[in-house]
Amino acid sequence: MFGEYNENYLNNGLNSFMSSKNAKMNSLKLIYNMYSDGYPKSQKLYFTFQEITLEDEEQNQVILKGNWKMEVDVPEKMHNRVSENYKVVSCDNKDFEIYAAKVSDTGFEIGLTISNIEKPELSREISEKIFSINEDLENGKISIEEAVLLKQQYYEYLNLRNPIITTSFFREENANISYIENSNGEKFECSTSPSRRAIQKFIDDNKLNFYETFEMTKTDATDKIKLVLYYYNKLPVTIVLEKK
Repeated sequence: MFGEYNENYLNNGLNSFMSSKNAKMNSLKLIYNMYSDGYPKSQKLYFTFQEITLEDEEQNQVILKGNWKMEVDVPEKMHNRVSENYKVVSCDNKDFEIYAAKVSDTGFEIGLTISNIEKPELSREISEKIFSINEDLENGKISIEEAVLLKQQYYEYLNLRNPIITTSFFREENANISYIENSNGEKFECSTSPSRRAIQKFIDDNKLNFYETFEMTKTDATDKIKLVLYYYNKLPVTIVLEKK
């Protein structure tokens, strides 16, 4: 059922980021990460797509038509991957419900839902102004002070949309970052690999789905581990896990 998660939940999603930009060549390098627990352990993957939509900060679109086909070889450690699962020993926040916890050769993945959390809304005024802020500054439509306040309000909204702190991006300086710690006292933060599975998405007005990949692999994993999630404007949540 929609909004319900358990051990049979099939996790899937898509995220992307810009890895490089070359102004001289007028080019961008984008990385798209598509993931699913349902993908077969194949040695090859085939991609076919026929349309690419490009959009700038002012939401102007350019649509490219074509017929692109790609063939990708999957590394052996990926198509022969074996995961080890963990169970929850304790969690000091009753609103956190863990539905997935597993480690493999590529990282540790945790999936959970958070209840009783209010979904933030972006005001119409901010949404209309934020993407034209640089142009409005140049044209004198807004002052520097107004632009700074507008950015602060927008970053506040982004932080509320992504309440678990997994990166320092958009955060205050020296912000605490969520991590996993093994029994040897070694700490591992969120993965920066293109294969990282990550999502923070509201599935209801008061429920958030959180899925993240940490850099701890099977080599680093111990029978018991501790997950510390820094929760925006709240006390950190500590979850103790034990290998099944």
